[in-house]
Amino acid sequence: MNVNRIWLSLDENGQINDVDLTLYPYYQQCYYISLSQEFFGDGDSSSFYIRYLPIHSFLADDNSVTPTPIQSNMYVDFSSYVRKPFDFNNKTALFFGDSITYGVITTADGGQIANPVYGKQFCDKVSATFINKGSSGAILTKQQGYSNSIHSIIENSSEQADIVFIMGGINDWQTNINLTDFAQGVSDLCATVNSKYSSNIPIIWITPVNASRSFYDVDLDDIIKYRYILTKTVMANDTYKRFSIIQGSEMPFPLRTDDSNFISLMYGDGLHPSQIGHDIIAAHLMKLLA
Repeated sequence: MNVNRIWLSLDENGQINDVDLTLYPYYQQCYYISLSQEFFGDGDSSSFYIRYLPIHSFLADDNSVTPTPIQSNMYVDFSSYVRKPFDFNNKTALFFGDSITYGVITTADGGQIANPVYGKQFCDKVSATFINKGSSGAILTKQQGYSNSIHSIIENSSEQADIVFIMGGINDWQTNINLTDFAQGVSDLCATVNSKYSSNIPIIWITPVNASRSFYDVDLDDIIKYRYILTKTVMANDTYKRFSIIQGSEMPFPLRTDDSNFISLMYGDGLHPSQIGHDIIAAHLMKLLA
């Protein structure tokens, strides 16, 4: 089933109060999530507008609007969280990331690189200086047995920056990094970033975009787990209140179940965004940040 958005209300114990089941037919599988206030501070957390909830789910029958929980795992794709305003004019922006940030469109036939890559497009539009620190194959976190990590690249970088972008996590998912190790790795990366960059430097995180081999389904939901853990851990380690998080799930990249022509248009090889894909990432950054 394709349920994209559900409005729900939670009671003080984090349980569902009511759900408007008129939005979808009976007997369909719908999704919900129980979230505690730790993710949202001290504000009113009695209701949330939540997107793509494929793990914590319930089934509804035609005799009742009371959902029956069938799973208890707690993962969700968050919305983007942006600390505006930003001043990019005549500033230097460092873009750390994996092969997508580097610009790889496809590795076939000797490879193809986007021109311009999404970071360059964005910087040109906001009159900022672009420095590309993307590395093909890099995982986001430091893990035993992996020498190529965005964390290590950040640690060893010597460039001065006014704004820092960090896009990663897709290779942690692809290589099946243990979720507990991934969470610790993101926490360690946040500590490095907070130590390395002055507290007044904005840090803009970008979570993984879709890959055509993934889709939102209870049978293949792992990429959502990595986005969730990355987002939650970054929020929890925002020591200087300068982290922003752009959700790759909000960018209109196709899923494996989408039209094959659309997939070919958006991906160079089923994983890396095409030139049009880079154009779309840049446009999304403009929409949220500029």
